[in-house]
Amino acid sequence: MKVSIESTQGLETTLKIVIPSSNIEAKVSERLQKAAKTVALKGFRKGKVPVRVVQQHFGRGIRQEIVGEAINTGFTDAISKEKLNPVGQPKVDILEDKKGSDLEFTATFEVLPDLKLCDLKKIKVARPVADIKAKDIKNMIEQLAISNLNSPSLKRKRLMATK
Repeated sequence: MKVSIESTQGLETTLKIVIPSSNIEAKVSERLQKAAKTVALKGFRKGKVPVRVVQQHFGRGIRQEIVGEAINTGFTDAISKEKLNPVGQPKVDILEDKKGSDLEFTATFEVLPDLKLCDLKKIKVARPVADIKAKDIKNMIEQLAISNLNSPSLKRKRLMATK
């Protein structure tokens, strides 16, 4: 796998990743052989379908799955190799994806900026002081008493409404 950083504008980075076709073709043939053991096609017993027939029926879909997995693993390997911290999902553009040729794609994404912390011991913070008076305390106690009032329960029996 080849990885190169193509362009960097501000926080946006573009990686060009090339995955050898041998890796993809090996995984495709392995997946086709697994599928041949479990697939049931008309005219064949279950598990007895030749790999060539499975390739004809399901080859394109299996290749797309393998390419998608290769893009995901290639991107994660590339960002760990280049020590990048992406923010969000990348925008992937496939440049070349032909059978027998290497898979080339670009991934464009934003990275976290490098932050340098300053010495916090040098910064002085003024603490605000609240001026609370006895009148304010008395008003607050009255408001709390009013809001927490319980209504008394009735001791006499209530009349039932009849319809």
